[in-house]
Amino acid sequence: MLEVARAAGIPLVGHAPVNLGLDALLEERQPLAHIGTQSNIYLLPLAANRVWLFMTAAALIVLIMVVAFGTVAELLRRWRTAARRLSARVSRARVLARLVLAAWVLAAVSAALFLPGGPLFASLTLRVAFTSLNLIAAAATVCLVVVTVGIWRDASTSSASRIQAAVASFASLAAVWVGLVFWVPVAWRSSDGGIERVARRLHEAGIPVQTTLVNYDALGGTGRMRLVQDPVMSYLQPDVLARWRRVPQAVPPGYRYPEFMRAVAGALHRAGVPLMAGTDAMGFPWIAPGASLQYELQLLTESGLTPYEAIRAATVVPATFLKKGEEFGTIANGKRADLLLVDGNPVQDVGHLAQPVGVMARGRWFTREQLRQMLVTLASEP
Repeated sequence: MLEVARAAGIPLVGHAPVNLGLDALLEERQPLAHIGTQSNIYLLPLAANRVWLFMTAAALIVLIMVVAFGTVAELLRRWRTAARRLSARVSRARVLARLVLAAWVLAAVSAALFLPGGPLFASLTLRVAFTSLNLIAAAATVCLVVVTVGIWRDASTSSASRIQAAVASFASLAAVWVGLVFWVPVAWRSSDGGIERVARRLHEAGIPVQTTLVNYDALGGTGRMRLVQDPVMSYLQPDVLARWRRVPQAVPPGYRYPEFMRAVAGALHRAGVPLMAGTDAMGFPWIAPGASLQYELQLLTESGLTPYEAIRAATVVPATFLKKGEEFGTIANGKRADLLLVDGNPVQDVGHLAQPVGVMARGRWFTREQLRQMLVTLASEP
């Protein structure tokens, strides 16, 4: 479809090939409709890697069951004073299995803190700890396998102990393999260096990105509260507001995905990736036309763009992408007369754009009072 659109001179912006990954995106040079799509295809590609997720869950569940069974059996053995004492190898195998499980639990906790949207998403220390814990689990697994071989060679060891050690070894091997092959590389993709590498590759491929930063604020937290309380919501239809209110704030405590996305936007900008301001107005809960774009420009400045660069992302860059630079995007003779007149200098503060003195749309002038009256009329419509 992209090739057909290019041949016809039609610019397309859409969602990335989530199931194909970053390389397919770069090869096809597909413009991105959402900056957060990078998480889905590369930074934290869960949807396209369900097999890895299943293997992770299966290995850990089996390991937990083996460790729990061994612990319970050991406690019962202690209560039975006449029970035969465990061999040193079996005891060592159980200790090693617990060590592998403990390393994985700690690694999972650290990952929850630094993966995209986590409260400490920029932490290098946590990523180093995560990698180290995976290496500790790997070393313990090697020792566990060696001990398990010894257990199976010992004819005096019970069948139950043999099976338990073997299952623990296989589960540990699976967990370590998944951790080192999949999770450790993924953990470093969302680091500052990893994001910068992706940004450079997007720039080299000439891929523009539509930001839609305001969408991530709308998911929850203080950003959502600000959008919900925006006076512009009073101009929307009651059924629209009722539908949006039914959308839950499905975000965990410490949710910082909006801040993470702003960090990504800053990295893309520094790498020279063309950023287009966009908001998905009315296509996403609490994203109202007009006001959401003003908020988006503010978020772009918080991402590291200057006010001028943020305004350019909403004017020049979209016009260039749509191949309509000769029609709009800048103020020049012969171009479309779409203008905003404001009291302050928006190049110093984009907040001045929120209170225009008047608007010229296609050459027709509307005063501030006329604009206010139009909104009142809109709100009163059934």
